[in-house]
Amino acid sequence: MPLEFIKENLEKVDCEISIEGNKIYYHYDGNKEEILIDDDWKKEIRSYKRSNQFEFDLEERRLVGPRIIESMVAPLGADIFYRPDYTFTAGAGREVRLTESSKRFQLSFFASAEYERFFESVIQRKISRFIKRERKLSFGDLLWRQRTISYHVPRKQEKYQIMREGLPKMEACLFKLAAENNECWEFRRRIKKPVIAWTDEFDEDNLKIPLAKYDSNLVKYFKVAISSQFPSQSFLAFYHVLEYNFLLVSDEVLHGRLKSHVNSTRFQGQDDEIEKIISIVKKHGSSSDETEMLMRVLRKYVDEEELIEFISKSEDGAEEKIYSKTREVFGERFHIQLKSDHVISNTAKLIKHIRNALVHSSDRYSRDDCHIPLTESEDIVREYIPLIRFLSERVICAKTS
Repeated sequence: MPLEFIKENLEKVDCEISIEGNKIYYHYDGNKEEILIDDDWKKEIRSYKRSNQFEFDLEERRLVGPRIIESMVAPLGADIFYRPDYTFTAGAGREVRLTESSKRFQLSFFASAEYERFFESVIQRKISRFIKRERKLSFGDLLWRQRTISYHVPRKQEKYQIMREGLPKMEACLFKLAAENNECWEFRRRIKKPVIAWTDEFDEDNLKIPLAKYDSNLVKYFKVAISSQFPSQSFLAFYHVLEYNFLLVSDEVLHGRLKSHVNSTRFQGQDDEIEKIISIVKKHGSSSDETEMLMRVLRKYVDEEELIEFISKSEDGAEEKIYSKTREVFGERFHIQLKSDHVISNTAKLIKHIRNALVHSSDRYSRDDCHIPLTESEDIVREYIPLIRFLSERVICAKTS
């Protein structure tokens, strides 16, 4: 039974597997490698196959059983270089543990639909390295052994009961680690739908030094955006690239209007002409809200046809009208018309609205209208990262010397 279970799930990810007697083999590039599996794993697989008391939620990456609830977690920030084990205790035999995931959790993920994506991105490279180094391949090498936080009780409970009791306890322990040990962990939920955006492929065979000299301040914001693990923080850093140019572009518009008036052949400095100058300045100031300034930056540095092409190709790749179809975003409905004289203004209003949702969290706002970090609202922001990244790149490339 254990060997058949392994074979069945590896064949789901298009592996060539064979069983010969009490051994299982992986066929790879003409090689035939035995997958070593110890007695503990065989025992765990038999138990996993027999039991129907556990439920694995792939979206939440959470395993729930009669005495345990276990959720995948990930560190926030780059300061945690080790793999800690913590056990928090309470009365009546209750415990919260932050440790390596249990064997049952690893098997649940192995048998899930998401294992295929993990196999393609991680396991195939690992297998290739092992074969090149002539290292034996074990069953544990094929699994995703992440950190999890789990809540344990001494007696069986209904699943709804252990979740209602356990989730707040685990949250409290994670807060305790953050408050008392400056160590931040968060539940690692599944990214429901990765965003596909059209970009030029990186050509490693054509590493030419760019001819342009880029604004170093804008590049710093851009690199912070690229490296951030949180879509909300990434979005705001990209927005800073655009915002950095608000006053410059706004002043250019004002200067142009003033020059047009002052440099007129009829200008003589009369009182009514001076009043006209004052009027131009006042009118410019009253119309210079952030959305208007964002529109001016985009109109100056972003080509409409390029933007339309980017959105069209991104939506083709995603097989969904992510940007051009009317959708509700943080309490308001938006869509970008892929037409000249519309695409820039529509995009600016959408980008500014998302920025406001990320910045303003006052309780005077409806909870549908603002962003809560580390929740599903991050998934909303993630879909618009390719768009604001494209705009930022165009601005950086346009502001060169």
